[in-house]
Amino acid sequence: GGSGKTTVLNACIEYIPDDEACLIIQESDELDSNKGCILWKQVVPKTGESDNEYTLQYLTEKGLLEDVDRIGIGETKGAEAMDLFDAGYTGHVVFTTAHAPSAEQGINKLIFNMKRSGTDYKREDLLEMLSVIDVIVFMKRFKCVQITEIKGFNYEKKQLTFNPVFEFIIKKNENGSLKGCFKTIADSCEKVKKKLEVIDFEE
Repeated sequence: GGSGKTTVLNACIEYIPDDEACLIIQESDELDSNKGCILWKQVVPKTGESDNEYTLQYLTEKGLLEDVDRIGIGETKGAEAMDLFDAGYTGHVVFTTAHAPSAEQGINKLIFNMKRSGTDYKREDLLEMLSVIDVIVFMKRFKCVQITEIKGFNYEKKQLTFNPVFEFIIKKNENGSLKGCFKTIADSCEKVKKKLEVIDFEE
């Protein structure tokens, strides 16, 4: 908590193309944008004797029936991760945040959440599904300390292939503020490069 995940995701949302419909689902109003291409949905907990309840999983599952290009969840905490990455594996662009101790361990956290759906898929099947992820940004104390790409899925070893791109070398911690320097570890993988080639970034 308090790492800066939501701040970064809010910034990224502003780069969603205006001609692509996007559905964003969240528990509370942490994410926000004035972009007209975004459809917002929020969790409605069950209260009193009412039968009305709209969970992250329910809203994500129903979101697959809508005509959208992108689906995002403010923070995945459980079974909704299965529906989100099922959407990613069927062609949607998906994004979310999650709590984890590192970029690569974030994948394990997503696996645990996906299994909460009751799926009988094996771990390697879920990992193959998660190969749709392009980039993992790991935040700590409002500092981007890791950027790692997922190159793809190794079918022989039945595991994801990671490509660490950037790292923040922490030299000291001054009253909760991390001090150090950024280090380039590697160039982007071909999977990411091909996608960047067709994107027209505005200056």
